[in-house]
Amino acid sequence: MTASRDLLELRGLLHAQKETYALLRALSEAQEKVFTQAGPRALMKVIGRKQLLIAKLDEIALLLEPYTSQWSDTLDALPAGERRAVSGVVEETASILRALIESEQQIEATVSAARDRTGAEIRAVSENRAAVKAYSEPVAAAAGRFYDREQ
Repeated sequence: MTASRDLLELRGLLHAQKETYALLRALSEAQEKVFTQAGPRALMKVIGRKQLLIAKLDEIALLLEPYTSQWSDTLDALPAGERRAVSGVVEETASILRALIESEQQIEATVSAARDRTGAEIRAVSENRAAVKAYSEPVAAAAGRFYDREQ
């Protein structure tokens, strides 16, 4: 780290990253409610917003790369007070990220359960249609069963 400008940039990027992860977490938590209560358009809006935030996080990660690629050196170059402040922001970000991962896992479970229910409903409808068809033509079904093959 060469100057206070680098320190300001690092702190700004870390705070931007933390805030963006916090927004992503909030959207992730909202996504489950939207999935269960609103229509597909609302869900697509939430997913679109999440994609924008993920793109922003990618940009921040690229800007942070000179600092994070040699993280030990970066921290060692900071004054003790700044090192504690930066470590605090990193820990807050990690905490938000853990909560985000938990939320995403919950969404995955909710979506999987809905997919399984829908699959079971589709199978039930198919089975019901086959049963209805079999019983709707009883004469043809009975005729085939008692057909004399020697004639």
